[in-house]
Amino acid sequence: MKNNYVMWLCESAIMIATAAILSFIAIIKMPFGGSVTALSMVPILLIGYRYGIKKGLVTGFVYGVIQLLFDTGTLSYATSKWAVVAIILLDYILAFSVLGLASTFKGKNSIVLGSAFCIILRFLMHLISGCTVWAGLSIPTSDALIYSLGYNAAYMLPELIVSVAGVYYLSRVLDLKSEKLTRKRNENSCSMVYNAVGVLSLLIVAVFDALKLFSIIQTDEGYNIINLVGANYTSVIIVSAIGVVIALVMFLLNRSKSK
Repeated sequence: MKNNYVMWLCESAIMIATAAILSFIAIIKMPFGGSVTALSMVPILLIGYRYGIKKGLVTGFVYGVIQLLFDTGTLSYATSKWAVVAIILLDYILAFSVLGLASTFKGKNSIVLGSAFCIILRFLMHLISGCTVWAGLSIPTSDALIYSLGYNAAYMLPELIVSVAGVYYLSRVLDLKSEKLTRKRNENSCSMVYNAVGVLSLLIVAVFDALKLFSIIQTDEGYNIINLVGANYTSVIIVSAIGVVIALVMFLLNRSKSK
C-alpha cells in the first residue's frame, strides 16, 4: 500500500507537469478562453484510470489549481466576489478535478468510456459557467445557454475526440493497469499501424472541425460567437463522417486481426 502511494505521488507529479506543458501547445485558441490542445487532458485521465477515483480526483484538483495560477487574469473580468468564486470552482477546480473519474466504468474499453464521461463533465462545468457567470460579458445575455453550448462545444468536442483517441491508442499498446507502464507483449506491428491510422484520422477530424468552427466566429472586427447559429456545417459533417468511418474500419481490422 505504501509503495502504491509513493508510486502515485511520483507518477502524478510527472503527469501533472506533462499535462501543464501540453496545455500550452494549443492547436486552436478560442478568443474568450478555452483551446484545443495537444492531448493535455490525457495524463490526468491516465492517473484517474490507474489509481482510482479518490487519487484521480486529488490529481485533477491539483492540476486545476495549477491551471488557475496560469490564468489568474481571467478573474479580472468577474463582476463580483461571487462571480470570482464561481469562475474558480466551475472553470478550474471542478472542471479539471472531474478528469480523475476515468475509472468510473468497468470492463472492456472502460478507459474510453471513462475518459469520455470525464470530458463531458468538464464540458458541463464550462457550460454552466458560460450561461451564468459569463452571460453579458463574453457571451450575450440573450439565449446565453445556446451561445454557451455552441462556444464551449467548439473546442471541447475536438478535445474530446483527440483525448479519447489518445487514451484508446495508449490502452492498446500499454498495460495501463500494471504497476509500471509497460508495452503489451501481444501488440504486433500490424496492430499498431491499424491503431495509429485510426487515431490519426480522428485527430485530423478534430483539427479540421476546430479550424472550421474557429473560422466561423472570426470576423473583421474580431470574434462573434453568434455566427455559430445558422452557419453551414456541411463540410464539418462530411469530413467528420469520413474520418470516423476510416477510424472504425481500422479499429475493426485491428480487432479481427487480434482474434
